[in-house]
Amino acid sequence: MTRILLMLVMFGGFAGYFLYDWKIGYPKKNYVIAHYRAFLAAGQAETDPEVWKDWENYVKDQTIPFGDDLTIYPEGTDFEEKWPDILADKEAMNKRATRGFGKSIAERKDGPKMSIWKRVQSQLIRSRSSSMHRWYAFVWLP
Repeated sequence: MTRILLMLVMFGGFAGYFLYDWKIGYPKKNYVIAHYRAFLAAGQAETDPEVWKDWENYVKDQTIPFGDDLTIYPEGTDFEEKWPDILADKEAMNKRATRGFGKSIAERKDGPKMSIWKRVQSQLIRSRSSSMHRWYAFVWLP
């Protein structure tokens, strides 16, 4: 009888956690990944010289690429959300910068301690996720 009760508690606990992750955790991770796609798009757009000349205006016109299926994101998500402000900073995007993130990256011989994406990712996770899922997003994202 004790084994049956322990198994029911264990399976019930796992089922509760999986239900929570399905309804709350997974949509929050999708939100973070959509921001990651914006950073990838910025990195690709940065290589185009025509876009780079007018970078600040280009960034102002861009929105986060949420994709077609909007049901996989948390309730209340702004699907017209613009790119993060850090992407508008040309100095931060330029690895040979003389100030800002670029300078700190260029000065280190062992490479950057934390990339711009990791800084923004940690802020997104702090603001949009519970403490229980904070470590989980870092495990699954590059």
